[in-house]
Amino acid sequence: MKIFSLFFLGVILSSCSAKKALEAGNYDLAIIRAVSKLKNQPNHYASIETLKAAYKQGTNAELQDAKKLEEINTAEGWEKALNVYQEIIRKQKLISNLQSLQEILAFEDFNGKAEIASNNAAKLYYIRGEETLEDAQTKADFQKAYEYFSKTNRYNSNYKEVKSLMDSTRNEGIYFVLISIDNPNNLALPEEFSAMLTDFKPEQLNKTWVLFYKDYEIGKTYDYNANFTLEAFAVGSNKSKTEKYTESKDIITSYKIEKDAKGNVKKDAKGQPIKTPVYTTKKAEIIKTIRSKEAFIKGSLSLIDNFNMNTFNTINVSGIYKFESETATYKGESVALSNQTKKLIKQKLQSFPSYKTMVMEAGENLRSNLFFQLKRNQRQFGE
Repeated sequence: MKIFSLFFLGVILSSCSAKKALEAGNYDLAIIRAVSKLKNQPNHYASIETLKAAYKQGTNAELQDAKKLEEINTAEGWEKALNVYQEIIRKQKLISNLQSLQEILAFEDFNGKAEIASNNAAKLYYIRGEETLEDAQTKADFQKAYEYFSKTNRYNSNYKEVKSLMDSTRNEGIYFVLISIDNPNNLALPEEFSAMLTDFKPEQLNKTWVLFYKDYEIGKTYDYNANFTLEAFAVGSNKSKTEKYTESKDIITSYKIEKDAKGNVKKDAKGQPIKTPVYTTKKAEIIKTIRSKEAFIKGSLSLIDNFNMNTFNTINVSGIYKFESETATYKGESVALSNQTKKLIKQKLQSFPSYKTMVMEAGENLRSNLFFQLKRNQRQFGE
C-alpha cells in the first residue's frame, strides 16, 4: 500500500474541492480541503459531512490494509502497518484542531496498535539481525546486520543490547582506507612537503561504510591504501622580459565656432553660438616589465586492495605554480593612458620567489588536485 503524506496530497491536488476528492476516493485530500474550509467557516455543513465521510471511509480502508500487513507477520509488514497507524493519528490531530468537530467526530485511539506494530517490527528486525550476524563472514554481511539492528533501534530503542550490537556490526562492516605519501626516489623536497600534501580533513572523504585516515594507527587493519608516489618535479629559472607598445587617445583641445556661408555665427535654439570640438591625438609609449617563474611536480595515486594485494586503479596527479609580476613606465602624454595601463604603472614589481616557495606553492596545487581525485574516486572503495 502506498501512503501519501497529507501535505504532499494537498500540494498535488489542491485545486480539487473536498466533495470531488471524496467522490474520487482521495480521502486524505478530501480531509485537507474540508479542514481548510472549516477553519474559516466552522459550521459549514457540507464540509463537516464530507470530512466525516472521508475520515470514516479512508480509515476503514487503511485499517483493512493494516490487518493484511499484520497477518503477513514480517518485519516489513509490521513496519508498513505502523506507518498506517501513524498516518491515521496524524489525520486525527489535524481534525482535532477544529472546535466544531470535537463533539461531532469521535476518534478511536490507535496509539496502542502503533506501539504493538513498532515493537513487532523491532523484534523481527532484531531476529533477522541476529541470524545475519551469526553467519556473517564479509563486511557486506555486517553492514546488513547493522541495518537490521538500526531498524530495531528505530522502533524500540530499549531493545536488549541493540545499541552495542549496532556499534560492533558497524565497526566490522566499515572499510578503512589509509592515505600515504611516498618519495621512493628521494626527491630533494622541503622536509615538510609530504606532510603538507595530506593537510586536509580526511573525514571530508568519508562515506557511510568507508573511513579515510592519513595517519597510520598501530593495530588497525586497513582494507585499502590510497598511496601517492612522488615521481618528479622541476623549478624553472627566473625570466624577465619587456614589451613596448603605444597608446593614443583623441583629446578635445579647443572649440571651433560654426558660421554660415555669409560668415554669420550659427546659434542653437537657445541663442547660444554653436561650437564644434577640435580633437588632438595624444600618444604615450609604454614599457612593460614582466617577471615570471614556474614550478611543476607530479606523481601517481595508486588505489590498492590490501586483501587481494591488487592495485585496481592508478591516477596521474600533478601540481603547478606560475609566478608572474609586472609593472610599467611610460614616455609621452599621461592623458593617452588607458585605465588598465594606469593600474599597471602603479603596481610594484615583486621579487622572484625562493626555490622553496616555488616548490611549496606547486605542492599546494598538487594537494588540491590529490584531494579532488580522492573525492572523485571514493566510490571505488568498499564495492
